[in-house]
Amino acid sequence: MSNHAARPHPRLQSRTARLTGYLFVPLVVALTIAFAPRVYRRWFLPDDAWQSYSGRVIGTRVVRSAISDSYWGNSIVYRVEIDAAWTENGSAREAWVPTMKTGTDRAWLALWTAQQGKHCIVRESPRNPAARLAYFGY
Repeated sequence: MSNHAARPHPRLQSRTARLTGYLFVPLVVALTIAFAPRVYRRWFLPDDAWQSYSGRVIGTRVVRSAISDSYWGNSIVYRVEIDAAWTENGSAREAWVPTMKTGTDRAWLALWTAQQGKHCIVRESPRNPAARLAYFGY
């Protein structure tokens, strides 16, 4: 005698079970088509898709960004921000935009910032238009 349970003949399966089986694949395909653009924009859109605008530097400032804890004590991390003016879709924009330049020596960051030019690039995230970054130079 076999240990396997007897399976019902395929023709003996209920009509509901067969209908569920037939509708499962089209349902999965429809959900994939409906949600694929949202998933792509949220998780797979590359960073180089950020829109870039050429701008000019009106002013700069060094602001406190974070406090770093270490074995030797706390230190303050500073970040450079640029007061940038640029044209976006035909309208003039001006805002304080953060940069990626950070450090623990505020005086050195101020000196470095003073040596940069008066041109900048403002980049904007397609996922979140309020998320901007600025870079010195072209």
